[in-house]
Amino acid sequence: MTSVDAGVQRTTGEGDRRVAAYAAVGCGIAALVMAPTCEELARTWRDDSAFQWCWLVVPAVLHGLSQRVRANRAAPDLRGLWATVPAAMLWWLSDLMHIAVVQQLALVIAFHGIARSALGRHLYRECFATLALLFLMVPSADVLQPVLRNLTLRGIDLFAVVAGMPHRVDGYEVAIGAQHYIVIDECSGLASVTLSMFLGFFFGTLLYRSIWKVLSLAVLAALVGVASNLVRVVAIVWIDWARGSQMNLTAHAEIQWLSVLAVLVLMLFALARLRGDAASPLPAGALQSAVRRRDRFAPMLTGLSVPLTVWALTATGQALGAASADRDRPGPQAMLPLPATLAGAARTDAGLRWTIDAVHATATSAAIYRRDRLEIRASVVETLSPEAKLPRWQMPVGPSGRWHDMQTRRVIQCDSHGCVTYGRAILQGTQVEERRDMETAYCDAVLMTDSVLRIRAAQAWSRLQGLADPQRSVMLVVDGDGLSDGEAAGALRLLCGMRR
Repeated sequence: MTSVDAGVQRTTGEGDRRVAAYAAVGCGIAALVMAPTCEELARTWRDDSAFQWCWLVVPAVLHGLSQRVRANRAAPDLRGLWATVPAAMLWWLSDLMHIAVVQQLALVIAFHGIARSALGRHLYRECFATLALLFLMVPSADVLQPVLRNLTLRGIDLFAVVAGMPHRVDGYEVAIGAQHYIVIDECSGLASVTLSMFLGFFFGTLLYRSIWKVLSLAVLAALVGVASNLVRVVAIVWIDWARGSQMNLTAHAEIQWLSVLAVLVLMLFALARLRGDAASPLPAGALQSAVRRRDRFAPMLTGLSVPLTVWALTATGQALGAASADRDRPGPQAMLPLPATLAGAARTDAGLRWTIDAVHATATSAAIYRRDRLEIRASVVETLSPEAKLPRWQMPVGPSGRWHDMQTRRVIQCDSHGCVTYGRAILQGTQVEERRDMETAYCDAVLMTDSVLRIRAAQAWSRLQGLADPQRSVMLVVDGDGLSDGEAAGALRLLCGMRR
């Protein structure tokens, strides 16, 4: 190697290190603007066992990039703005609507835009499979868990049919002989599936350069996780059938760890026999293409577009809200006690006061209503400011522990005031005889719905208009004689304090 070649390599190497530093600054700026999203991601990774492996995503991406970039030369430019500006707009809009998962996706897209500006078109395409790992940082429980839960239920049903076991399926409750099982969220095997998918995706980025091969390996690994969970659940049912008694939940956890270990061993065994793609040849003249001084700042400038876009949209929204605030609009309703009667049932002494949560800017009130054999436990959560996030309703606690939903459905009830939508569920306790009906709704002064997405979109629109109408999350747990659709809709409408 000549002294000239060595000098070129040294110059371009220093240029790449500076580009990497500017890219780190750009990512830091974006993360600082989207700090609430980063904090929520960290809380989810810490508290949810199904996503605790997400702490490994960033180190895995950095490792993969170091392997890919080492043999190629970055060509930074400003074309990553085509990703960061829409990502900032999406994050601002989802922040208005308090939709965390969309904010998290916007954060990942912003990181991709900064990486595009730092790497250039050809190298970004080469590293795309590795960078796609960042999307796995976004928790996917809301999408995967219902699917996996239903799949687990179908697997138990199919096994009982094939094995000739007398059984009955009622919602998420399965009776096999004298044994009764409730397929709850923890039975879905979400942790096993997500961990398997991550490992398959990560090892795929080390073996292959094609994103399609990487995705295929990730999907195959996820299917292995699904199969292992089905084997675990079926093994529990078969052992209980053979013994004539149900094992405790501690034994369920032990079998789950064995299934996870089996998945890891099976994946490592399969990956050891896969052949990876050969390294792509170094493009001619790549070492001689030094980064232009002005282009080195491209990733940092791309990162700066995130706060500039968010601040511009915030200023515009505040201006629109100020312009709309002067109009004659109804103000927020006073926080009155819950109604004295509900669906013909009289309120007990509870429900006369609200409990304030200053941290989340919400207030909570609860009351019990009784009529003959009917008992209604009503719970209402109200936002205290336009910026407060209306919480989702949580599964109530029963006499022997937390309830689990057996069946859920959407109800649309229409009358002279218009149509409203709410959710209805049948709750199952830990004992077979413990069952309740539950009615839930999200609402404001003019809207009642079962969709948290729709109520948060309405909240965002109200904030842009400068309105201060509170929103409520309402839940009824009914024991004894159930409520008709009309009675439930009327009770929910009354608790919502709707103006129509």
